[in-house]
Amino acid sequence: MVKKLGQGAFGKVKLVIDQRNGKPYAVKIIKKALFKKRRLGMGGPSDNQQKIMREIAIMKRLRHRNVVNLYEVIDDPDHNKLYMVLDYIEGGCMLSEEDRDAGVKLPQPKARDYFRDVVRGLHYLHSQGVLHHDLKPENLLVSADNTVSIGDFGVSHIFADDDRVRTIP
Repeated sequence: MVKKLGQGAFGKVKLVIDQRNGKPYAVKIIKKALFKKRRLGMGGPSDNQQKIMREIAIMKRLRHRNVVNLYEVIDDPDHNKLYMVLDYIEGGCMLSEEDRDAGVKLPQPKARDYFRDVVRGLHYLHSQGVLHHDLKPENLLVSADNTVSIGDFGVSHIFADDDRVRTIP
């Protein structure tokens, strides 16, 4: 592990380097203690566990240039953490909350390119039956070649084939 990249509701995200090939990855580290918090008076998996398992299930079915890809889930039953190995997007989020608060604006050509990438990613997600539900600049990550990828599928949902958005001719 090289450094901490961020902190979310369910854990930390750290940069790691694969020692075999030198490739960087982002690893989302989730404390399994969050799984134990059950809904009041209910049996079965906790709300948190359902959210994390849904995020993993959604990400496993996705593979696209404009979507952060999941490569591996490491869940050792003897360990108190779950690890999600993801694309490392070196540029970080498209526009931080601080930049937005300071009124930082993207130049029009760059904004147009970013918008194109987001639309491509959303088109792919919708074709796979996935609704993101949390699209915001902090969840849009920019690579070194200025390609935008959609990340953070924590509140995403899969919709049934019958519910899919259809293109009207």
